[in-house]
Amino acid sequence: MIELLVGILSLALVVGGLASLRFSSTTEPNPYSGFRVPATLVSRRVWRRANRLMGILITIIGFSSLLVSLILGALHAVFFIAISVACTSGSLSLYFSSILEKETGREEGGEKPLKILQVIKVSYEAVVFACLSLITTSLYLVSSYPALPDIIAVHFDVYGRPNYFMTKGDFTATFLILFTALVYSLSAILASAHKVPLSSDSEKKRYVLSMIKAIKASLIALSILMTMVVLLIVHYNSHSYFTYSDIILLALPTLAVFLLYSIKKIS
Repeated sequence: MIELLVGILSLALVVGGLASLRFSSTTEPNPYSGFRVPATLVSRRVWRRANRLMGILITIIGFSSLLVSLILGALHAVFFIAISVACTSGSLSLYFSSILEKETGREEGGEKPLKILQVIKVSYEAVVFACLSLITTSLYLVSSYPALPDIIAVHFDVYGRPNYFMTKGDFTATFLILFTALVYSLSAILASAHKVPLSSDSEKKRYVLSMIKAIKASLIALSILMTMVVLLIVHYNSHSYFTYSDIILLALPTLAVFLLYSIKKIS
């Protein structure tokens, strides 16, 4: 089943990457297809550069994931795809946001703006929550490491029976890298939107604002999900009960963000 998933994902990445390369120089910035982040939707020049580069990298990731699957196994390939796509998306978002002003000035008519556009203002409570969740979950996983058996169950079927196992070292390293990559990717895309001009096109504007809300919600949902995954895997493999430290692990990020938000409102 996982092998089939890897094959489908790899094929989708290769096809998507080649399509991005093929059409990157002809399509206009749009909220339907392509590398659609706030910085790329503002400028035609940035849009085409971003989609060309993204197409190359995604195609490479697609082919590489097949090699990883053959050498290390299907589950490692899934992790490889998730980590690679996440890091690529986040890094390209930051890069093209940083060069947006320079590239826009090179477009025809870009030297003299016709009007001043509204810029995006981003708040970072969700990023703080995600980072705190990452830190506390990492500390919990590392502190639980000695109590775990050498081989642990990391995947379960619909009946709750384990059907995939990893060494605890492989799981710990892979999970922490994956969690970090996902938090980095979403946080980077969110940060790249800060002070980026909002398009005057109502459809693009609505898409960008919806994207920012979705990223914030995803950061919170991802943090809770990954924390729960660690708790369940650790407790299944160590056969222990939930403790006060587990409750603190879940509550600390929420409490910290609540306090941060309260202080911000008061000030």
